[in-house]
Amino acid sequence: MVEDYYFGYPTVLDGAGDAPPEDVGGATGFKYLLSVLADESHPDFKEMLWWSKEQYFEPYNRSRINESLTNQKIKKTEWEKIDHVNYEVLTDKYRPIEKDTEWDRLPADFDAEQFWKYIKACTHLYGVVPFDKVLEIFNRQNPKMYIKSGQAFRVMREAEWQKPMGQSQVRQDGLDFIHQQVMESGTKAFIESNGSGKDWYVPDKEKLLKYADDLYIEPTAAYQALYRKLEPHFHPLKSVSLKEALKKVSLMMQIETGATQAMQELINFSGFGSDQDLNELVGLYSNFANHSRHWANRGNRPVELTHRDNLMPLPAMPYEITEDSVKVGRNDPCPCGSGKKYKKCCGA
Repeated sequence: MVEDYYFGYPTVLDGAGDAPPEDVGGATGFKYLLSVLADESHPDFKEMLWWSKEQYFEPYNRSRINESLTNQKIKKTEWEKIDHVNYEVLTDKYRPIEKDTEWDRLPADFDAEQFWKYIKACTHLYGVVPFDKVLEIFNRQNPKMYIKSGQAFRVMREAEWQKPMGQSQVRQDGLDFIHQQVMESGTKAFIESNGSGKDWYVPDKEKLLKYADDLYIEPTAAYQALYRKLEPHFHPLKSVSLKEALKKVSLMMQIETGATQAMQELINFSGFGSDQDLNELVGLYSNFANHSRHWANRGNRPVELTHRDNLMPLPAMPYEITEDSVKVGRNDPCPCGSGKKYKKCCGA
């Protein structure tokens, strides 16, 4: 029995070894976890390393444990019997002063530039993405660089971090990263509302980081067909490249009421004049829209969320199109690819 313990919270006096994390699966599961973590070539290594860190599985550290226990009040601390200054303990046989030099230190493998690429890629892919979601994706795909939210915020406050963000299309809105196009159009609420309840599309690391490129568009068959149609007619002396022009269309398409404007932009820079070319272009655009990653779908394509029969069908009769405008009947499928009638979607 300890008679001269005056703190109002518990204290660990001594210990050794690493306790199993929660839900590890008993002794057998813990043995398997340790065997996997000891072998980086194991196929489950990355997943198990990420999971173990999510469960706060760390080497035994008495100082860290006691720091966390100071929040577990069991009685009033008798400070008059403790050697302290402004409630900071100076000496005590039960709570010796131990410096935790590892606490909050970034992992040795941590790459701040790589973390920035993840923020940029996720913002380009989702339009609006919570900080916690970016951190979850980064940690899961890079468990050896696993960082906590406090560490991430510390990295983001550094001066050298602010410059690339200011030069990019990434903006911060509270605890969310949002694309500049979203901020300028005021469509954050629309994207969040439409994405609610949908699963996030999360590609593997190699595919995801391609979105860090400002001009990247997933090279689907629909995109390539549209590109091939436009390329022979796109004058090389134009102020922007065809890739840049299609990226502009893609960004316009993401906004709540931007589908019709995006199609008009496409027609304007295409230079097409014949009804045959323009009707073919509308069909290619509609297919491109249905196979594109949409911010309002949390990165999913319409074809991945809707049965094929409910997607935008091409009309039996061609759209009536002139060089200067796009005429869509109120009962026609909306060109944005939502599958709804035009009057109940962009034409509302």
